[in-house]
Amino acid sequence: MTESSPPSVWDALPAYEKVQKWQRAVPDAAERILVQVEEDAKFIRRDAERRLTYALVIVVLTLVSGVLLALLDKTVPALVTSSGGTIAVATTLITGRVSAVAERQRRRSRR
Repeated sequence: MTESSPPSVWDALPAYEKVQKWQRAVPDAAERILVQVEEDAKFIRRDAERRLTYALVIVVLTLVSGVLLALLDKTVPALVTSSGGTIAVATTLITGRVSAVAERQRRRSRR
């Protein structure tokens, strides 16, 4: 997996040998682990969709307010509003991506 690949819930799965030990102690352990991983994957997808929707709404609102201010001959506030909101959303998306990569690397180093 490369640095640019998206985070995966499958990275959190335990090693096969551990699962075998757990399976001997608790007969349905492997099934329960897979169910939890699948639920986590669904949550991550829903959360990502929600964040992207919020980002889109913020960008549209800042651009619309920038256009309205420009139409009212408020050039500097229009520029600050439209570019500032867009930069804020871009920064949030980028830093969120960077922290996800760092978390994945930290998990790998613990193995």
